[in-house]
Amino acid sequence: MKASFAIAVSAALILASCTEGPVQTSAPNAAVVSETAAEKALRESNDRLQKTVVEGMVIGTTAGALFGALNDGRRGALRGAGIGLIGGSAAGIYVRNLQAKYASEERVLNQVLQDIARTNAELERSISAMRTLLAENKAAIAKGTSGAKARGRTGLAEMREAISHANQQSQFFGEARGLLISQGTNGAAMDPQLARLSQRIATMKELSAGLAAAL
Repeated sequence: MKASFAIAVSAALILASCTEGPVQTSAPNAAVVSETAAEKALRESNDRLQKTVVEGMVIGTTAGALFGALNDGRRGALRGAGIGLIGGSAAGIYVRNLQAKYASEERVLNQVLQDIARTNAELERSISAMRTLLAENKAAIAKGTSGAKARGRTGLAEMREAISHANQQSQFFGEARGLLISQGTNGAAMDPQLARLSQRIATMKELSAGLAAAL
């Protein structure tokens, strides 16, 4: 049991370390020497989005790893991590933590609304960068600039990564909404913010498709 517990703690620490330092995106920072302002803005927004996603989900992942390790050693820890991430436990622990922190349902809901609003604000920054990046890449490709398509593919990968992070956030908050409603909280108050989140994801997909078509 002690050995299994040590494995569990190690797995938890490894997973938790994902939130420390810059998160490498599909385009390694070292390779982006002369990035434009839009490329830099999107990369940094991606880093912030992924950090937020990891911070929101790592609790559920760690809990899954601990459970798995106690039952099946190292392989169980790794498999449990996946179960914790996919199974919605992160949203559940997120909600429970807020309920432990705040005495009233209203304050819990207000915090959730603030967290979604913060995500929406970050997605707006991503969208602004994506719009500029799309225009820059289309212009470079139209001019036949050397390496334009390769650079465009790198930008497209960044766009798709941003969309992936946004989808994860949407799923996370959607699960939190469902939990709050099941407990009697007026989770419908989250709907306008969640609708904005969905609209931003749709816009991001349109911009990504535009760049893909240009390539």
